[in-house]
Amino acid sequence: MIALLMVMALGVVIAWKTSSSFGKIPIVKRKLARTDRILVITAHPDDECMFFGPFILSAVQKWGATVAVLCCSTGNNEGKGVIRSKELLNACGELGVSADNVQCLDNSQLPDHPLKRWKFETLREVIQEKVSAFRPTVIATFDAHGVSGHRNHCDLADAVTAMQTNGHLPRGVRVLLLKSVSILRKYFKYADAALTIHLDFDLIALVNRENESVISRAMRAHRSQMVWFRWLYITFSRYMLVNTFDEIPEPERRTFRKAEHR
Repeated sequence: MIALLMVMALGVVIAWKTSSSFGKIPIVKRKLARTDRILVITAHPDDECMFFGPFILSAVQKWGATVAVLCCSTGNNEGKGVIRSKELLNACGELGVSADNVQCLDNSQLPDHPLKRWKFETLREVIQEKVSAFRPTVIATFDAHGVSGHRNHCDLADAVTAMQTNGHLPRGVRVLLLKSVSILRKYFKYADAALTIHLDFDLIALVNRENESVISRAMRAHRSQMVWFRWLYITFSRYMLVNTFDEIPEPERRTFRKAEHR
C-alpha cells in the first residue's frame, strides 16, 4: 500500500512540476457559478488558509463568485486575539476576499478552546444574522470530524448541519461540508490528490502550483502562528492543494393547498 502511494505521489509530482495545472484532472465537480454568493464559516483565524484555501481561491479566481468569511472567534486561546484578527484580514486579502466581506467575531460564548463546547443556540443566532446580511447561495464549513478534530470545528459542523436539516436556513441555500480524511491521507499531499479524484464527493476544488503558492503566502500572513509545525503543514498537507465537500440536502418542505370550494 505504501509503495502504491509512493508511485502515485511521484506521478502527480511530475505532472504538477511540468504543468501550470493538473491537465485532465477535473477542477470541479458540480462547480459553482459567478452568480453564487459563498459564505465560508470557520472557527479560528487561519482556518480559511489551512483548510479552505483551495476552495476559496477557486471560488474567487475560477468561478468568479462573491466570497465572504465568517470567523466565529478571534483565536484568543493564547491571548493573541487582536493580532490574529488583523492577520485574518491580511490572509483573506491574499486569497482575494474583500475586507468588507470578512467578519471575525469576539463573542464570550464562543471561546477558542479545544475542549469547550459552543452552544447551538449561540451559533444559530450569529449564523442567522450573517446569513440575513450577506444572503448566501452557498455555505461551506467543516464536517462532523472537523478535519483536525478540534471541538470548535465539530460544533460548527453540528450547528450548520442542524440548521439545514431543520429548515432554519433560507430555501435554496446549498450547504457544503469539508471532508475530513485519515492522517495518512492528510499529510500525503500529492498522492492524496491523485487518489481523491477517484473517490465520491459532491464538489472538488484543486489548485495548480501557482495557486498553491498563493495559499502558502496567505498562510504566512498569520505570522503569529508560524511555528515550526505550521511549516510542515504547508509542505505536506493535502488541504493546501485540494478540498472535497459533501452536500447536505435541503429538507423537504411541505406545502399546503387551500381546499377548493365547489
